[in-house]
Amino acid sequence: MAVQESRDPVASSLRDEDLIDLLGRRLPDLLQRRPELEPEIFGAFLKTFARRDEVALIVKELRELRGKRGAHDSRTAGTQAAAV
Repeated sequence: MAVQESRDPVASSLRDEDLIDLLGRRLPDLLQRRPELEPEIFGAFLKTFARRDEVALIVKELRELRGKRGAHDSRTAGTQAAAV
């Protein structure tokens, strides 16, 4: 299977280190100089990354599932021990 190359020549010429530098050092400077860009950049991040409340909801659901499974496992462990 062939890997599809990016059509954006700028994106394809960036190395990982360059991107890290852009995001970690240059992006804050850019936003300080051009604060009107913040909504657009923030929107791009929202499309890419989960929000804190979304992650919290997933963790809550996983804990509930673990609690239900733990209760189920403890009930079935007694049944299995009695069958042996």
